[in-house]
Amino acid sequence: MNVPRCVSMLKIGRPNYITSLAYTSQRRFYSSQPLLGRLFGVGRSTPSVTSLNLNWTKRRNLGAVFTPTRYEHQSTGPIENTQPVKHRSKDVEHIETLITENKIEEALKYFYESPTLECAFILLNFCAQNVNENSANSALSVYNRLILAKVLLTSHCFDRLMLICNKAQKYNTTIQMFHDLNKSHIRINSRLFSFAAYAMYKTKDLSVFAKLIDVLKSGVHFKPPTFAFQNLLSVASFTQAQWLMDYMVQNKIDFDEKCFVQLLTSCTKQGPSALQFAHVVYKQLSLTQFMNVGEIQNLVLQMFAKCGDINEAIEVFHSIQQPNLIL
Repeated sequence: MNVPRCVSMLKIGRPNYITSLAYTSQRRFYSSQPLLGRLFGVGRSTPSVTSLNLNWTKRRNLGAVFTPTRYEHQSTGPIENTQPVKHRSKDVEHIETLITENKIEEALKYFYESPTLECAFILLNFCAQNVNENSANSALSVYNRLILAKVLLTSHCFDRLMLICNKAQKYNTTIQMFHDLNKSHIRINSRLFSFAAYAMYKTKDLSVFAKLIDVLKSGVHFKPPTFAFQNLLSVASFTQAQWLMDYMVQNKIDFDEKCFVQLLTSCTKQGPSALQFAHVVYKQLSLTQFMNVGEIQNLVLQMFAKCGDINEAIEVFHSIQQPNLIL
């Protein structure tokens, strides 16, 4: 492409000459990229050439400077950004200003007068970042005001609220949030499930345990984290522990040391009737590196001894590399 000639054409008002050259002999638009960068790189908005597709609609949207003359009139102005701009409400900006100035009481008072979901998000996020007794009470007051105003809550609101309550050790309040969550028919995700499981573990509330099991049985769209199963196994009966282990295996959820401790302990407490399941647990344990942990080895020996399989216990003992370290 003749660069001096293109520059002269620009001076006399024929910028489309450049594009015509770019399309000559079935050339792609990217062939003119170095030239366009030299000509329009200063004081002009130039779109990324690599992101363009040479169809008529996109060439038309880019403007006549980058399209053949016969399709468009000449345009000398910069390319405008057509993406929509998100407008922030004055209430949101005012509450953010008050929080920045550390005027939390004034921000809450302003929120009480005109409660909106957007403002609640800001206040709850702030409370979650600075959890203490006062921030937890502030978060609960925001929740109560939303309920009073009949504002439809979202999973994000419950996420922040349950996180704050757990950090503030208000586990009964977290459980109440979980019940409200079920009544609102909001889709439960892995975080909400984990928050409820942790509160259930702290309070030993078996009603929450039953509902969490129902959630798993109903077919969830998420993969619950391993530490949630730690909490579930800690209060599960022997039959429930069997079901939870089957669920973890089928859904390829990783086992950790605490999960195996709970399973081995459950088999030990159950006695001889748990022998078959004890072998299943031991087989799954053998696939991991936790069999080399002293506490786990000790629990395995106790499990087989209590279940009545002495020969298996002896075999496990001899398979241990350092049996003298067993506690």
